[in-house]
Amino acid sequence: MGCQLMVRALQQSRQPINVAGSATESMEIIKGLSANRFDVAIISADLKDGPLTGFRAVREARACCPQIRIVMLVDSPRRDFVVEGFRAGADGVFSRDESFEMLCKCIRAVCAGQVWARSDQLRFVTEALATGGTEPSRWQRDTPADKREES
Repeated sequence: MGCQLMVRALQQSRQPINVAGSATESMEIIKGLSANRFDVAIISADLKDGPLTGFRAVREARACCPQIRIVMLVDSPRRDFVVEGFRAGADGVFSRDESFEMLCKCIRAVCAGQVWARSDQLRFVTEALATGGTEPSRWQRDTPADKREES
């Protein structure tokens, strides 16, 4: 339902945003992105096929469609969500607690090639980089090696 509400809001918005498709499961997302030309994909961290499966979907989308800009939609701007979103390959991380107007700005900025994150979220990323950031993420550690190689 959240996906449908976002699609309707974007379609009815005064912003020049054209919604070309929507999906709620990882495989649907990758199949849709591979079959069509999109400028920006908004991928939620939590999808119908499981909590936090959106991070894997972002990795797969980045691998199969490197030209598409990706916004990772997270439930809260927690440090681990923000850092993992960028590690997965997102061009922007957007929290559901932000306004719809900010989402529209985020989409336009990412479409124009900019990176989107709030200042405090960028601090999370720079701190992760400064501390080495080479340790596999929690999601990579929890995924068997043969599954990681597939994505």
